[in-house]
This record gives sequence, structure tokens and C-alpha cells, in this order.
Amino acid sequence: MKNTFKVFLSLIILFRIVSSQFTPTNEWVNFFSPNTTFEGSPVPVGAVIEAYDPNNVLCGSFTVTTEGQYGFLLVYKDDFTTPDIDEGADPGDTITFYINSTPAIPVNGTPVWTSNGDVIQLDLQTHSNFAPFISGLPDTVTFDSESFITLNLDDYVEDSDDHDSLLTWSASGYDSLEVHIDSDTRISTISSVNNWIGWDKVILKVSDPKGAFDTYTIFVHVVPVVGIDTDKRYLIDTYHLTQNYPNPFNPTTVIEYGLPKVSDVKLIIYDIKGNTIKQWNYTNQNAGYYSVVWDASNVSTGVYFYKIQVNNPAKSGADGFQQVKKMLLIK
Repeated sequence: MKNTFKVFLSLIILFRIVSSQFTPTNEWVNFFSPNTTFEGSPVPVGAVIEAYDPNNVLCGSFTVTTEGQYGFLLVYKDDFTTPDIDEGADPGDTITFYINSTPAIPVNGTPVWTSNGDVIQLDLQTHSNFAPFISGLPDTVTFDSESFITLNLDDYVEDSDDHDSLLTWSASGYDSLEVHIDSDTRISTISSVNNWIGWDKVILKVSDPKGAFDTYTIFVHVVPVVGIDTDKRYLIDTYHLTQNYPNPFNPTTVIEYGLPKVSDVKLIIYDIKGNTIKQWNYTNQNAGYYSVVWDASNVSTGVYFYKIQVNNPAKSGADGFQQVKKMLLIK
């Protein structure tokens, strides 16, 4: 009986603590998850998940009772009858989540307050240090042998933990190019060495102060000052599938791939359940670089995958290649 009373008393205390942190209203959206992680492991029992509206007002809280899961977490709407008090979200607001005061990243969509009583699955992942994320850099750049290209790298990186000025950039992987990155402005300059022409690549790497990093490969085509580079030696010598750009995107994105020889190509987009959303089929494509544009206007926000399947028609599929990459649509 004493133990039962202690449990009941603890629940009352917990309810009072939580209730004192936000103001419940008569409308809410129910968020839940069967698969949420904290520092790479299932979120532990006792962890506190909090929800904030765009004005940084706490509008919902949940204490985890089952490892790896939470819900229902009630995220409350602002009460229109109290115009001087902001109790929570408005329809269409994006909600920000924290686990034990650490920012949480949604992994299966954007958390939006929709309408009263809606039930939304939202899986979260949280790390004490999130790696920087490169997004929007071009997959291929072209310039002539007497010119150069500059990239303002701060325009292409996101980091939820660190300011751009704290990030460190480096470049590698190139043979016939000169790459300079200004440590103060983080502007990268790429140029040809001794008027070299052809195909090369640059692997850019960005690191945060704790060593977490992201990389991105740019294929560089240097052409003659006059005329067109037709030397087949400069064509790509391996199959590859590049990361779509932009990523995340809405509603269109570009997917590029490279072929070192004549090939039959199948490019497939499918959702997280494995359902095929879009497919392109090409027969006897010549060696070189290709791109397709996917318009995702008719599909919902979420994670999607794209896969390339390549066969060399001269070898009846024995010389095949396939690769899968992930992309994020946010509407």
C-alpha cells in the first residue's frame, strides 16, 4: 500500500512539474514514435521530450516510460480567447523538439501543427553534437583553362550546433587542379594547373570543432579557351551516382550520374516502404554525364531513395553497377 501511495504521489508531483512548464488548452495535436533515439541508442526511460512553437513557447512535454518510444505527446494550440498570452502553436506552425534539452532532428517528415486531434508519427534522433551537413553544392562545374570558379562555402553548409565561422573546410582528391580555401572568408577557388584541360574532381570536407564532418564530391570539367574538349581520355572512368541537389528540396531536385562506357540505365525513385514512385529507363547511353529532374509535387513530405542500376549491353549484365542514395522532400 505504501509503495502504491508513493507511486501515486510521484505521478502527482510529476504532473505538477510538467503542468507548470506550459499551459494546456482545449486543442492539441498528438505526436508519437515507436523508434526515437538519443545518442545513437533508444531513448531511455525518464528522458523528457519537449515541444516548442516558432516563438520558442513550450507547448507540450512528455516523459518517456518505454525505452525507444514516446507518446502521445500533446502539443497544444494557442488559445484565441487569450490574445495577450501565447500558449502554443497555430495551424501550419513548425514545431521544434528537444530531448533532455538537446535539439532533436525529425527523421520522417517535418513536424507541423495541423488540426485538433490529429495523430502524427514523428521519429526523432538526438546527439550532443550534430555533424555539419553540406547541401546545395553543384555536382559538376565547368570553366576554361585560363579561368577559375569561386564558391562561398558558408552558403552550402548547415550545422545545428556550431556557427559557420567555427567550421573548418579542406579539399582533396584532385590531380590537375589548384584549390585554395581562404580560412577567414571560407571562399574556395578552383583553377587549372598549367592550362590543363579535362575532367577531375574535388572532395570538399567540412568539420566541426568536435571532429564531426561531412564530405561532398564536385566533378570539375576544364575546357579549352577556344573550342570544345573532345578528348575521350577525359571522360569519366568509373560509374557513379551523385547526391541530388538541392537536398532537402521542394518540389524539384536534380539527380546526376556518370557512365564510363555505353550502358543500359535504370533510375528508380521509391519511398520508405519500397514503393516505386518514379522510374527512368535508358538503352545504350553513351559514356558521359547525365542528369534527370524529379518533380515531387504530387508526393508528400518525407524521406525517399533513388537507385541506379546499370548493365553493359555488350556483356549481358555481367559488367553491372548499382548504388542507392537518400534524399529529403520538405514541403
